[in-house]
This record gives sequence, C-alpha cells and structure tokens, in this order.
Amino acid sequence: MKHLTRISKSQPAPADALQDFLCFTAQALNSFLTIIGGTLPITSFIGEKCLIPEPNDTGGNTTV
Repeated sequence: MKHLTRISKSQPAPADALQDFLCFTAQALNSFLTIIGGTLPITSFIGEKCLIPEPNDTGGNTTV
C-alpha cells in the first residue's frame, strides 16, 4: 500500500478568462495539427504550461 503525503498546503490559483481562452485555443490547435500530422512549437509550449501535474504522480508502475 502506498501512502500519499502532501508536500504543500497551497492550491494552484485558478486561471482567469484570458488564461482559460489561451489554454483552450492552444490545446484545440495542437489537436487539429496532430490530426493533420503537424506541430507548432509555440502552441506545444503553451499547452504544456497549461497542464497541472497530479500530486504524487511518479509516472511509473503503480502495481505492487
């Protein structure tokens, strides 16, 4: 059994309307470009900045 602990008590601040619009637009454009086989570095960069990592996410195998 894994025990989860909180590293920080602070929660990420919610995005305002402009930030939500930019993230939505970048993700939609990335999805469209991926479908047609292309990429755009600036939208990829913005899309990565919009992702909030899950707490205690090690990215590895979670089975014991």
